[in-house]
Amino acid sequence: MNSIKVLIGYCICARTVILLYFFLHSDQYSLIVTVFGEGEDASLFSFAFISGVQRAKVAFLNEHDRISKME
Repeated sequence: MNSIKVLIGYCICARTVILLYFFLHSDQYSLIVTVFGEGEDASLFSFAFISGVQRAKVAFLNEHDRISKME
């Protein structure tokens, strides 16, 4: 069961890395406009998206470390 959780975590992490790669290596303004729209709300949503990705990464690494210590 733990190995399934780790596998799911790796898939989520890989998807996040791919999204971040495209986010950081493309025209950021056009990507934000495409994903979130324009205006003040768009900048808030993009900030929330980046913050959420960072929190998910930290949570995944913490869970992976905890599972590694159990095995």
